[in-house]
Amino acid sequence: MEIIVKRLREQIQQIKVDIKEITNEIETYRKEGETEDSGVTREFLDKLEFLTDKVATLKKNLSIYENAKRTNFADIGKTVELSSGQKATKVLTIVLPEDANPQEGFISAESPIGKAVLNKKEGETVAFETPMGSRELKISKIQ
Repeated sequence: MEIIVKRLREQIQQIKVDIKEITNEIETYRKEGETEDSGVTREFLDKLEFLTDKVATLKKNLSIYENAKRTNFADIGKTVELSSGQKATKVLTIVLPEDANPQEGFISAESPIGKAVLNKKEGETVAFETPMGSRELKISKIQ
């Protein structure tokens, strides 16, 4: 989880640097007599709007992770330990779709397994469909 929070903070900081650079470029073009209707200035303004919206989205996502509910239910930002009988335990962290990386153990809350474990408690068994068929796993631990 800390990896995702750190990455989000780094992305926000980098985009803020980009916004500052674009703002400086716009000022330079304005000083040279460019208007907001010119193609170059319009392109910078569009990019600035896109980046500003991106920062807002990243901050919202960061807030979700930083304020993960402190309950015993599986939720976004929580790490769950899943087991199926005698097989090895899987440890997965439930994340927002844009932060999913199954190879690193980050599963989307919108994935079949993510949907299955959301709002469940330790000890519950969840069932879900995969491309290889139905699966059942028991939630051993939630952190």
